[in-house]
Amino acid sequence: MPPDQGITKDQLKGQLFIHPEECIDCGACESVCPVTAIFPDGSVPDQWQNYIPLNYAAFGLKK
Repeated sequence: MPPDQGITKDQLKGQLFIHPEECIDCGACESVCPVTAIFPDGSVPDQWQNYIPLNYAAFGLKK
């Protein structure tokens, strides 16, 4: 599967969602993220933890 196939973009909100079950953990997205906002599941810094449920909610998903 191509690395970007596990990523969905919400055109209205300008957010990206990386589907954990489809991600192949290649790291390609980390190196091109313009705001250094991509972290492996379980490694999100404390200061960004509150964004996890917001990101899931933006795509109608639950964690």
